[in-house]
Amino acid sequence: MDTFSSDADFLKRARARLCLQPPPMGNGRPAAVLMPLMEKDGALHALFTVRAADLPSHAGQVSFPGGCMEAGEDALACALRETEEETGIARRFIEPVGFWRPCATRTGYVVSPLLGRLKPGYRLSPDAREVAEVFSVPVAMLMDDARYRLVEGEWRGRWRRGWVLEHEGYRIWGATAAMLRALRERLYGTR
Repeated sequence: MDTFSSDADFLKRARARLCLQPPPMGNGRPAAVLMPLMEKDGALHALFTVRAADLPSHAGQVSFPGGCMEAGEDALACALRETEEETGIARRFIEPVGFWRPCATRTGYVVSPLLGRLKPGYRLSPDAREVAEVFSVPVAMLMDDARYRLVEGEWRGRWRRGWVLEHEGYRIWGATAAMLRALRERLYGTR
């Protein structure tokens, strides 16, 4: 198993091991998300949203910008549209790097995750109806296997097991954590 060594190596691996063509979706409601990469404090960070507390599903959860595909839309168009709607970042400021393995959720969605780099000049203007907050986490932390904990417990009457990553009071779990682990595995291998 390889380990994260630098932001430059991360991007090199991502460009070599991810694909700009979305992988087959499988069965479920198709959705797509974007893992936006930005420069902050001299390091590469990933941007996350905290969903608004009054949304009908996944309220208050940490996620990547994204959502359900509309008729006639592919995963790339969906991820870019949803990111613009939720965060205000215009599509022209997003350089797609590549997709990795779709994530099937317990709620019946099949989510295609896209890694994308934000170009200079983008403006962040979150839609308060959907997004309560935006924050970022250094990519070095997201690719550090030791930062994740495997947790088990009852949630909504069912026994669940999944990965959790905590950073500065934010709790990344569920499908978002699963997608991060799958990206880490794709770029660096497994233990």
